[in-house]
Formats: sequence, structure tokens, C-alpha cells
Amino acid sequence: MQRNFVTNILYFCDKTDLIMRDKIQEQIRRRIIRQGHKKVYINADFADIASPDAIRKALQRLCDCGFIVREQRGVYSYPVSTRLGPLRPSSLDLANAIARRDIVQIAHTPARAENLLGLSTQVPMKVVFLTNGSERTIQIYGGGTIRFKHTSDHKIFAYKSFLMQDIVLSMRDFGADDLTEEELGIISMHLTHVSEKDFLHDISLAPQWIQKILRQLYKKSTNNEELS
Repeated sequence: MQRNFVTNILYFCDKTDLIMRDKIQEQIRRRIIRQGHKKVYINADFADIASPDAIRKALQRLCDCGFIVREQRGVYSYPVSTRLGPLRPSSLDLANAIARRDIVQIAHTPARAENLLGLSTQVPMKVVFLTNGSERTIQIYGGGTIRFKHTSDHKIFAYKSFLMQDIVLSMRDFGADDLTEEELGIISMHLTHVSEKDFLHDISLAPQWIQKILRQLYKKSTNNEELS
């Protein structure tokens, strides 16, 4: 009698645990479907659903059944299926997810910023990001790598506008005397996509010679003659 009672209790507990486990997994699955393929996920994205250990186990089960792909420790993608196979996330999306996981900040290198802005046609061969975290190289799918290069220049990470961040990094790399009229025109075009609020905050982070040029370009490109 006693043994049957204990067996029934254990069975009930196991069944309850299984129901709870499936419920957590289903909540995570539905959230991923709702947020879509573009996002790269980390464990903390589901912190409101269950405990860290329960989330980790649920994500592992979703990996095991092929619903998501584990890109790195604690980093997952929900790839789009194509005829050529799953479409994996970009190196930038992966780097941002790793930075969120490790609670650090990242920025483009000057070479990548110049290419993205159209100031250079040279595409960096290696994927490198500046970081205020530890320096390391991480292996990703397809045999590729992402390198995080430590910098002590904390001003880089204080920009509100990533566009302003890239512009200042590029201009610093070019130098005061090497910017052509064509390059200044490209920078001026990009400045039209920077809000006045972000510009006024970010301009103070740039070197004085860059501040002078950008203030002139911003006034001209946005027809804002009142900007001090």
C-alpha cells in the first residue's frame, strides 16, 4: 500500500514536470515564430518565461528537433529554409548576439565602416569588430571566424547613432587632409539620416577637426542654419 502510494506520487510529479517542461518549450517556440527569422536569440531573451536552467534545456530540445540552430554557446538562430539549405544569420547579427550574451559593446573597425558607408570599395577579408570586452576569435559556421579586437577608446561606444559612429571612425582613419570632395559628399548624404537629437549628442564625442567639418556638412545637408 505504502509502496503504491509513493509510486503514484512519483508518477504524478514526473507527469507534472513533463507538462511544465512542454509548456516552457512551447512558449519559447511561439515567441521565436512570432519574432521571426531575422533575430538571433540568446537565453536571456526568454528570461521572463522560466529559470535559466529550464530555458537552456528547452532551447536544447528545440535544437535537437531541428527547429532552431545553435550557433554558439547560448546563441541560436531560426534559419529560413531554402533550396540550397538553411539561410544562416550574418556575421553582424551573430556578433551582436554574442555581445548581448556577454554584456559587452561592439563597433565596426574603420575599414568595415568605410566600406559600409561607400567611402571605400575594399571589402575587409576578415570579420573583425572592436569591443570593450575581451579580445578573442570565435569560430562560426562554414569555417569562418569573428574576431573581437579590444579597444580602450570607450568614446567609440558612447554614440547613440551607429551611423555617426561609423562616420567618425572613417574620418579619423582618413585624416584631416585626405578627405576628397566626393567623400565629403557621401558623408553629407549619410548625415541626412541622423536625427538632430543624436547628432547633437554624438558630435561632442568626435575630435575637434571632425566636429568642425560635420557641423558644416550637417547644416548644409539638413538646411538647419540654427545648429550651433
